[in-house]
Amino acid sequence: MKIESSLPCPQLPESPPQMGLQFSVATEEDFDEIMAMSQDIYGGLDYLPTRYQAWLQETNRMVILARKQGKVIALESVCVIDDGETVLVEGLRVAPQERGKGVAGVLLRFCAQLVKSKYPDVKATRLTRDDKLGPKDFQKYRLITKQTARFIKYTRRL
Repeated sequence: MKIESSLPCPQLPESPPQMGLQFSVATEEDFDEIMAMSQDIYGGLDYLPTRYQAWLQETNRMVILARKQGKVIALESVCVIDDGETVLVEGLRVAPQERGKGVAGVLLRFCAQLVKSKYPDVKATRLTRDDKLGPKDFQKYRLITKQTARFIKYTRRL
């Protein structure tokens, strides 16, 4: 496992060798590959295309990519808030062909260690999710709030 950046990262988590993942900080040049991997997320109403460039400019945010054989297969954004005491995890996505193989878990652990090494005062992690939580999720996490957004498309007839 390696990260291609100048971030100080002592004792990063190890990826299972059979996964062959490499990690890097996202750049503007990665945009098209990320969008190709993310197509059909949120039923075509993905927020990432409108937020990606701004995320890259935020000094308290890191957007991390997982690559396999040089190809982007996953993304996660971590944003440090609350005066450095909380990290907000957003935008987690895995390429369709890699889902169910543990990639998301490895990326989550990698980002947690990266945040811990760069922001040692972080005490809490908050996740954002759009899907329904199952019993397994409630064993790992505590639900603090639930919010639903509805998108309605109107068509004007002339």
